[in-house]
Amino acid sequence: MEPSSKILLRAVDQTGKIVSTMGYGQLKLTTPCTEWNVRDVVNHLISSLYMFSQAAMGAPFNMEEFGVDRVKYDAVVSYGQESAKLKIALGRSGVLEQEWLLPFGETPGSLAVDIAIIEFVAHGWDLAKSTTSSVPLDPELSEVALTNARELVSQFGRQEGVFGPEVAPPEGADVHQRLAAFLGRDPLIVL
Repeated sequence: MEPSSKILLRAVDQTGKIVSTMGYGQLKLTTPCTEWNVRDVVNHLISSLYMFSQAAMGAPFNMEEFGVDRVKYDAVVSYGQESAKLKIALGRSGVLEQEWLLPFGETPGSLAVDIAIIEFVAHGWDLAKSTTSSVPLDPELSEVALTNARELVSQFGRQEGVFGPEVAPPEGADVHQRLAAFLGRDPLIVL
């Protein structure tokens, strides 16, 4: 099986493709992540790229960084710059074996990467739904994210503010819809 760091970079790239196809006018659209619009989700993802790359480099993370406008004037450029930093950070020897300092405390690098995979696959789906993106979503990435999310819930419970209450997926749901439903999103939402 492919290393989790490579899977994370694939998820980051997939979401980056969705971001790159968005028009400026789409930034105000609503998303399945109901408390955020498209701009908020993109800003959150760019902040997450920054957070995970800092953590992978051994640097502490300040939660105030999530209040910074990282979209600025060009979401594609900002996303690309931060994803390049994460790629470099993940290329460090032993990075998955070290402890990463995340907002909720020290976390094994391998677990931090599993969390990041969920983050980028789930919010990539949010953006694809909101913008009716033609970028194809990789079912393997959604399967890994769903497995990771189930494992997190089994270990730590369903944390409020992290995942919503699970929604029953429709009969015959694809893996993207099953992931969305597990995370508390309406898999059939039409925006």
